[in-house]
Amino acid sequence: MIELLLVVVGAVLAGIVQTWTAIGTRSREAESVLTALAGEVGAICRLLRMLDYRTEIQKLFRQVEMGVHEEAIYYIDIKSDYFSVYHSLSSQLGLLKPAEVTKLVRFYSYCKTFVDATRPEGVSSEMQGRLKSVTNLRALTTLHDSILCLGDEIVQLTKSPSIPDGTRV
Repeated sequence: MIELLLVVVGAVLAGIVQTWTAIGTRSREAESVLTALAGEVGAICRLLRMLDYRTEIQKLFRQVEMGVHEEAIYYIDIKSDYFSVYHSLSSQLGLLKPAEVTKLVRFYSYCKTFVDATRPEGVSSEMQGRLKSVTNLRALTTLHDSILCLGDEIVQLTKSPSIPDGTRV
């Protein structure tokens, strides 16, 4: 009888240890996925700030608004895949909290929209007058700012967040 009780207690303890280990493993995997994605997001934000697209877009926006140009299109011919970490880890987004996933998906959607809007063959490639140019350039500036704001929030989600300039907290 005691042997049977020991077998049952041993099985229960083994189950508890196995469950505890699985929870720890999942937690570490989730942290790794979030850290990798936040690293890529931080790099994208640093690039956007370093390349200073906003200043150029604003300059062009002001020139069209003041009538220096009748219409204008802002092109960035991006050919590289700056979302390689996101593409490789997108199947593991289910490990993350819903609020984290929402921010990540919005960030990458905004980035893809920014890329599409600035391609030479993109949605804005055929302007039709000053008003449309002003509207599109204003939207591009807002989208740029939204990307940076959301990106900074995502970077702060990690346990040891990186500040946008690359220094550690």
